[in-house]
Amino acid sequence: MNEIITDRVAAKVRKQFGPHAERACFLIEETAARVFSQDRIKIGGAEAERLLAAVLIASAADIKRLPTVLRLTELDWRDLLVETRLACDNSKMLAKSYFDEL
Repeated sequence: MNEIITDRVAAKVRKQFGPHAERACFLIEETAARVFSQDRIKIGGAEAERLLAAVLIASAADIKRLPTVLRLTELDWRDLLVETRLACDNSKMLAKSYFDEL
């Protein structure tokens, strides 16, 4: 799809948000671009994917909840990782398995 929203992430967004997937991708990409740049998170890397997994988990496939989750991401994405249990040592593996279960 693009550098921030990889094909794997886009597939998960389509599955979760259905008819709202395009809007969800736009909102996620817009926020992620700012957060990744500000905190020097490598686009396409495991850390970026872990953060995107946290956004999708926290949004619970609810397009109305997504903006709130994205605001939390911008305030302090580490809190989002804690909330979604992706702040632990094996979190990169958990994030990978989250996207693998399509």
